[in-house]
Amino acid sequence: MKINESSLWLDHRVASILGFITRSPFKLFPFAKATGHHSRHSSPPNRRGILARGDKSFFIIFSLLILTMFGLSCSLGVKRVPVEGGVYRSDDYAKTWQQKVFVAQDKKQVTTIAGVDIKNLQFSPVNGDLLVAVGGDKGLLITTDAGEHWQQVYKAPVSAVALHTTAAGTIFVASGNRIFRSLDTGQNWQNIYLDSAADSQINDLAVSRFDDKQLYAGTSRGILLQSSDAGTSWQQVYIFKGGISKILISPSDNKLLYVAQADGHLWRSLDKGTTWLDLYDLIKNQIGARFGRYRTAAFVGSSNNLLLATQYGLFLGGDNGQKWQNLKLVTPPNTVSITALAVSPKLNGSIYYVTAAGFYHSADNGASWQTSGLPSSRLPTALVVNPNNDKQIYLGFSSK
Repeated sequence: MKINESSLWLDHRVASILGFITRSPFKLFPFAKATGHHSRHSSPPNRRGILARGDKSFFIIFSLLILTMFGLSCSLGVKRVPVEGGVYRSDDYAKTWQQKVFVAQDKKQVTTIAGVDIKNLQFSPVNGDLLVAVGGDKGLLITTDAGEHWQQVYKAPVSAVALHTTAAGTIFVASGNRIFRSLDTGQNWQNIYLDSAADSQINDLAVSRFDDKQLYAGTSRGILLQSSDAGTSWQQVYIFKGGISKILISPSDNKLLYVAQADGHLWRSLDKGTTWLDLYDLIKNQIGARFGRYRTAAFVGSSNNLLLATQYGLFLGGDNGQKWQNLKLVTPPNTVSITALAVSPKLNGSIYYVTAAGFYHSADNGASWQTSGLPSSRLPTALVVNPNNDKQIYLGFSSK
């Protein structure tokens, strides 16, 4: 399955040229038979112009030559997609980066995901070779060879993805107001949920690490859904005021859940989502600063400690969300927006985050930070560390 914006651009140019030729007053391609009716551009039957008297073969060859020249100019223009977008991989703790965007090659035409907006990157908890990328309106992409080759396995726009915690080939995707499930790594899909509101969107999906049949979904209308049979049936467990941005299930306690909302409110449940507590005021009082709007979040390894990024900075929550501290960053509060966040699965103190301006790494749980540049001028929007090799980091970019 190809994602090739350059070929689409070429097809558009060729179609435009053909349209011009067929509309031309010189009638280079008089496909229709002559009738008694003539347009205002056609010549009278007995007063045919020089072009009309010429050999049709000449004009066909001439026109094809023009099309060929346009085609060559498009091909020699390399790609119309941005050459520095897509996904990058580092094999040395983010010291150097390599672009990994290849899809396929057909003769001289190379297909890549360089122009795809990468919104999320996730490794399979079961198959360490399987990495999935949410490509926005380009659907879902997967790679099983460290990004050397990508494949589009779901074509419709995707807003969220979740990978099964025991079945390597089971993938869940959210697309609009629907949820789909694949049991064979994206080769076939089954619609397992449809929201009755057409304007509703499934914003996030999450699968428990302890109970592989326990699946959660959060909607733009603030409805939290739960399935206890891996998506076959669903029930509404809670309604929040405002849309759900993120669902986080603790990697060490499947009863501990967090729901983050765009306005900065963070909710906690200690009973698998039956009851909820808004932690907004608690966090704001403990850190002694403005909290700000939610950006992204991640658990620290297999612990219950949660890293939360907002427009004002990075905060660490412990003791099931009861104790919070403000991590000191090199950037002043409310001056930059953290667009992606990742924590090393090795529990070695490594924290990574990115902004539009750079890449930031701490090797001591946020006590100090090292900064470096980005391999692309586009906006970094996805970040993940290989759970089997913490030297290997993947970074995805988007146009906005």
